[in-house]
Amino acid sequence: MTPDPDPRALQAAFATAAEAMWPMLHARLPGISLEVLPSADSTNTRLLQRARAGDASPTALVAIEQTAGRGRQGRSWHARPGDALTFSLALPWSPDAGDVAALDGLSVAVGVAVAESLHPDVRVKWPNDLWRLDAHGVPGKLGGVLIEVAPVAAHAAGQPAQRLVVIGVGLNVRGQAPRAELAAAPRAACATPAVPPAMPYAALAALQPGEPALAQPAAVWQRVLPALVEAWLLFRREGFAPFAGRFARRDALAGRDVTLWQADGGQQAGRACGVDGQGRLLVHTAAGPVPWSAGDVSVRLA
Repeated sequence: MTPDPDPRALQAAFATAAEAMWPMLHARLPGISLEVLPSADSTNTRLLQRARAGDASPTALVAIEQTAGRGRQGRSWHARPGDALTFSLALPWSPDAGDVAALDGLSVAVGVAVAESLHPDVRVKWPNDLWRLDAHGVPGKLGGVLIEVAPVAAHAAGQPAQRLVVIGVGLNVRGQAPRAELAAAPRAACATPAVPPAMPYAALAALQPGEPALAQPAAVWQRVLPALVEAWLLFRREGFAPFAGRFARRDALAGRDVTLWQADGGQQAGRACGVDGQGRLLVHTAAGPVPWSAGDVSVRLA
């Protein structure tokens, strides 16, 4: 059994990584701060709270331990020190860049950038998961992306409206998966929400045992964060189009039969056939290719 890492050593490693990355990241995103917390409930939540208090500064916030990370379908994640990389990147975004619909496809673009920064075997499962496929094509989940947008509180009358885009990334670094719990939520009488089956987990450390950096959360952060910043800058300039071909080379669902779990409890089956120009999933059904947005469905292999 691998011994648990020393939290102080982890914090020192993250501080060293931050110092190494800061000059380059500051040149690309002037004013960016890189912060390391020994523990946080959720790095996304912390940055969204800052936005609501009026702080719109670009910030990368990493937590050595995350006790209530948030995912889709109301899951709450507990990532233990050394087992996972959990961080968020807050990016100011003005309304003149478009409305929230302009961010369609961002989670897919982020997934592509993260996958490319890690290993050739990492695949992107639409819209926001990172997978490893074994020799038989059986997937294991390496991590995921959660993107949220919040208005930034204005401190002065007439101050231009601004939003903060928060990109959260969680990656399973060592062999143990983060603990997940479904959040308790009110349910309508006689209604049973459909929840897709959980995906088995995979670890970055197992991708290439001869590459020790993939077993060190701080070293993984040093790979992923610069790639994420570049992806944001490219997406902000050109939208999803530059990522379409890159996604096709990493698409974990291409040509596979899938089941779409809809928010109203319904299900639909089809075959995944890539994405359209906006990053929406195309599923071939009897009616032909049908596009689906990330907020409409959850997708699992059939």
